[in-house]
Amino acid sequence: MFSATDGVAARLKAIVDPQLATDGLLAVKTNTLNDRKRNIQASREAAEARLAVIEKRYRAQFVALDRMLAEMQGTSSYVSKISTPK
Repeated sequence: MFSATDGVAARLKAIVDPQLATDGLLAVKTNTLNDRKRNIQASREAAEARLAVIEKRYRAQFVALDRMLAEMQGTSSYVSKISTPK
């Protein structure tokens, strides 16, 4: 039953061997998943690069706004001083 050429072991081997071959289902699925993993990693890196550029731009805008606010507060203080009656 197990050792005959048409036994269970032979039939099992006939089913499993093609699946485990280098061009079998398992190899194809593994390659497909590895390709998807690489694509996801590339997308992630691209998104991180875009976020870094956006963060840099926002930081520069914040610094410029902070400077402008400081200047306006200085101007406001000056105007308040000169417009108050003595």
